[in-house]
Amino acid sequence: VRLAQSLQLIDGLVAAGELGAPLLVAGDLNYEAGELGERVLREGLGLRTIFSDVVRDGMFYRGGSQLRVDVRSASKALTEPVDLGNGARTPLSDHPALVIDLELAAGAPNEPQGRTLEATAPAVDREIEDELTLTRTQRGGALAVLVLGFVAASRALRRTRRPRVWALALLPVAVYAVYFALGYGLAHEQAMEQARANLYKLRGQPAP
Repeated sequence: VRLAQSLQLIDGLVAAGELGAPLLVAGDLNYEAGELGERVLREGLGLRTIFSDVVRDGMFYRGGSQLRVDVRSASKALTEPVDLGNGARTPLSDHPALVIDLELAAGAPNEPQGRTLEATAPAVDREIEDELTLTRTQRGGALAVLVLGFVAASRALRRTRRPRVWALALLPVAVYAVYFALGYGLAHEQAMEQARANLYKLRGQPAP
């Protein structure tokens, strides 16, 4: 999901024609250190990281075609434990506040204005394909469970004296199978298909 979000963000900025402007990307992105989604975002937009030791919360920047972005200061807040009044001491948040002071200055940009994902594209393509294969397999399994469960339940209900008990016991399984096969699993498969389309679009290649 994070990989798909990175590709979607890059595609959105490219479509909006924002690659020539200075750029700051910040938020609770949930990246792990060095994971593929983060590397794709940084490569695709030519971003530098401000806090290399912080995971999950991302803060990246890049200069524009005519303006440079300089980091004057960068610090963290809300990291020290505080007394809660009940004898416990804990930080106020499990995410440190990231405080930065940026300055726009005339001059060459800090980084090239977007790239074609040459370094990460093969790994991205493999991960998307693996995720699609897994999701399709799981959806097929959920549909198989639903069909076989319906057949088994129909036979069992005809033979048991407590059909309501059987129906109530099998209902959660059926609901989850339908939800995964036609809801979450289908949406996830469509999101990964869109991620692959975004990847080929960014590289200027036709989707397979």
